[in-house]
Amino acid sequence: MRLAQDPFTITIDVEEYEGGSSRVEDVMDSILDLCETSNVQITAFVVGELAVKYPKLIQRIANGGHEIALHGINHQTIDKWAPKDFISECKSTCSRLSDLAGQKIYGFRAPLFSMNPNTSWLPDGLSECGFSYSSSVVPIKQLRSGTSYPGAPKTAFLWPSGLVELPAATAWGLPVGGAYLRLFPKVLVKRMIHHLPKIAPWIYLHPYDFDCDEPFRVLPGTSGQIESRVLFFRRKVMKDCLQEFLKNNIEPPLIEVVKNLRLADLTTFTG
Repeated sequence: MRLAQDPFTITIDVEEYEGGSSRVEDVMDSILDLCETSNVQITAFVVGELAVKYPKLIQRIANGGHEIALHGINHQTIDKWAPKDFISECKSTCSRLSDLAGQKIYGFRAPLFSMNPNTSWLPDGLSECGFSYSSSVVPIKQLRSGTSYPGAPKTAFLWPSGLVELPAATAWGLPVGGAYLRLFPKVLVKRMIHHLPKIAPWIYLHPYDFDCDEPFRVLPGTSGQIESRVLFFRRKVMKDCLQEFLKNNIEPPLIEVVKNLRLADLTTFTG
């Protein structure tokens, strides 16, 4: 069963969990190998701290023709930051990433999709940092507090600052990507993919979604055993899932999609 027919962009949130042996380089290498074999370019949203720890990984991603975007300075949610501190750190982190990658950093994704009504300063802050687009909004109410923006448009829109927002697609009250693509059987994954918007469709994945060799442990930042078990469940299927996606007519990295949008046709959302 083919999982998708319509094209979409593949995005990877390049992050790692604290408290365990780091495997992000090895897993990303295998993902990049698959992309190279299929001649597909992705958008890699990189946590800024990883640029210091793994500069060669950043360079390999960029050398493969992939877009490097920012996934936060660290993996703290946006509400943990004072606006002034965030903007200052964001500018220096983008400069470091840009120097390593040899490309301008256009895109931002908030850790845990933590752009919400309580972080109303963020779109203006991202514009001040020089970003062209954000991919940080889940436009529904989710169980995890602070990771949803109910009432936001469900297709690409503009913030008043002129920043383009590419919200996460949702299906059955869940964002389309990550663990949900391996928790569900193929027939439901296929239906989930059908919920992607016609304008600027994308899915998101993580390196750990593919890591079958990581020993189980209770992960920091989770509610305990059950949530951690979910995050380890059915990782073996993700490589096959990605290979199926790569057979599709994949859209280019998000910055190329944004450049081709007719901004005059997009709704401006004031929050």
